[in-house]
Amino acid sequence: IGAGDSFSFAITEKGNVFSFGCGFYGPLGHGDEVHQLTPKLIDFFAKEKLCVVKATGGSFHSFFLTDKGELYT
Repeated sequence: IGAGDSFSFAITEKGNVFSFGCGFYGPLGHGDEVHQLTPKLIDFFAKEKLCVVKATGGSFHSFFLTDKGELYT
């Protein structure tokens, strides 16, 4: 689990990431600014077959670390 100021992330055992909370300025990773009241899969990581091991955020930004040491923001 990771979090920003007004949003959160849940990472599954397979490295898929779900986000929910405030979507202002796009920190949820869905390509929009829509608020998510329930966890929604971040499609990018699933499509690219990336295994996320850590997620965190700030006020309006997010960071994701993969099992290969790659950082996505």
